[in-house]
Amino acid sequence: MKLMTYFLILLLGFLIGTTIGEILSLLLPENLTNLPFFAPGILSGFDTLNLNLKVINVNIGIRILSNTFSWLGLLISTTILLVRELAGSK
Repeated sequence: MKLMTYFLILLLGFLIGTTIGEILSLLLPENLTNLPFFAPGILSGFDTLNLNLKVINVNIGIRILSNTFSWLGLLISTTILLVRELAGSK
């Protein structure tokens, strides 16, 4: 259960970082978003798998957008988890 909690916290940190990066790239002026730090994210994942069974149609697929802020969010959430674990707090 503890491992699943850690995984969800790290995933949430990654997703929040991605969201912040995308929002900042929309709100900041264009001369700032041309910097390499605000480079467009990389979309990775699997194509959609369509399974048509006549009675039900199932679509399965996952795509994840990652940018610099995604990794920054992951780093921050990992650091927080590590500090809490080393401090012994629950």
